[in-house]
Amino acid sequence: MTYPPGPPYPPGPGWGPPAPSAPGVGDALRFGWTAVQPVWGRAVLLFLGPVLVFLGAVGAIYVPVVVGFVEAVRLQEEALAATPPGTYTGTALGFPTGAIVWLAVLFVLVAVLGAGLQVLGARFGLLLVDGRVPTARELYRGHGLGRSFATSLLVTALGAVGSLVFYLPGLAVMVLGQLAVYLAVDRGVRPVAAVREGFRLAWQHVGTVALLLLATIGVNWVGGLVCGVGVAATYPITFTATAWLYRALAARTP
Repeated sequence: MTYPPGPPYPPGPGWGPPAPSAPGVGDALRFGWTAVQPVWGRAVLLFLGPVLVFLGAVGAIYVPVVVGFVEAVRLQEEALAATPPGTYTGTALGFPTGAIVWLAVLFVLVAVLGAGLQVLGARFGLLLVDGRVPTARELYRGHGLGRSFATSLLVTALGAVGSLVFYLPGLAVMVLGQLAVYLAVDRGVRPVAAVREGFRLAWQHVGTVALLLLATIGVNWVGGLVCGVGVAATYPITFTATAWLYRALAARTP
C-alpha cells in the first residue's frame, strides 16, 4: 500500500532559509560571456586600438633586447671559434647608454599604457554590469579619469617594486590589487584609499580573487595566441567578469 507524502518537517529552532551561495569565478565568467555577446563587435572595436598601441610598445622593448641577445651569442661563437684550444674568451651582452635610457622610457610607457588599459576595461565592465551599452564617449570621458588612472599607476608601481623583492610581494599585489581600479572607477575615491579598500576587499575573499586572476590570465592567453590582437576579443569578457565579481563581493562585505 502506498501512502501519500506527509507535510514537510518544520525548521528547528534558529533555522532559517539557506544562505545564498557565495559568488564564484564561474558565475563571473558566465556573466562576462553572456553580457558581452550582444555588443561583441562594438567591444572588439573599442579595445582594438588600445591593444595595438600597447602591443607596439611591448614590441619596441623586446625586439631590441632579442636582437642584442642574438648578436651577443653570434659574437660569442666567433670568439670561441677564433680562440686556441684550452683558452676561453667571453663577450658580454651590453647596450649603449642611449639604448638603456630609451629602453627605460619604453618600460615606463608600457606601464602607463597598461594602466590606461586597466581603467578602460574597468569602465567597460562596470557599464555592462549596470546594464548600459559602453560607448567611446563613456570610456574616455574626463570625469573621474585622473583618480582612476592614478590608482592604476599606483598598483602597477607597487607590483613592479614588489617583483624586485623575490617576486612574491609583486605576485601578492597582482592578486590583491586587481579590484582597486574598479573601486576607484565605481566610487571615485582617491588612489591611496582605493588601493587600501581594494586590498581589504580582496583579502577577505582571497581564494576567489586568486582564482579569478588565474582564470582571466588563461582566457586572455588563449586570445593572445591569435597574433596577440586576439585579446581585443577576450579583454571585454575578462574585464566584465572582474567587474561583476567586484560588485558581488563588495555587496557581501561590510
